[in-house]
Amino acid sequence: MLLSYLGINISNRNHIFLSFERNLINETLDSPTRNIISFEIEGRVIENQIATIHSVKGETHAATLLLETKYHTNDITTLIDYILLENLTQPTEARKKKFMKQIYVALTRPKYLLCIAMNKSGFPAEHISKHELAGWNICDLTQ
Repeated sequence: MLLSYLGINISNRNHIFLSFERNLINETLDSPTRNIISFEIEGRVIENQIATIHSVKGETHAATLLLETKYHTNDITTLIDYILLENLTQPTEARKKKFMKQIYVALTRPKYLLCIAMNKSGFPAEHISKHELAGWNICDLTQ
């Protein structure tokens, strides 16, 4: 399972929810948006939606993957000091304010699991041990 590969320990209840024995992926053809991927394991269907931050505003999900994108600049890298609570000042740049609002929406959607995927060069190495102590599980998938 990916979580154990990443060294992420989760409760037994969440493990049961996230555990699958096989890799069966079937695109849901009748989905009007066609961005829903369904997994069927032993009669249990799990739907995974690929969506923009704007389209999930106001929703709650079991898990969220926030994937860094680049529009002029890498959005998560631009705000990493705010996400890590290393910078508490109000941003003045309009684009940074917009990114901050979007990332806030994304970070407040999941009920159980939040994953942030970003370019390694954008995460300050000096913060890794400090945030692992705070309960973050930081995984370098390039190694």
